[in-house]
Amino acid sequence: MEEDILADLAKALPARGIPLPDIWVWLKPTCPFRDPAAVEQALALLAAQPDLDAVRIVSEGGVSFAATPSVDGDNSSVRML
Repeated sequence: MEEDILADLAKALPARGIPLPDIWVWLKPTCPFRDPAAVEQALALLAAQPDLDAVRIVSEGGVSFAATPSVDGDNSSVRML
């Protein structure tokens, strides 16, 4: 699925006169608390080593959330674990 989205962008952008970027950054929402320094380091690697075509950031688990009942009994509140 992701590759279909990227393939569509690679076709649609030039068709609209938008040049393709030298580096594509695909940040998945599975890690919303990603360290920005890790992203900057990955981009620096890609820029410095033209033989690389991809970099993956793998991080230890960090902050997670759990739904907990609020004082009035509904399950709408969220707390950090």
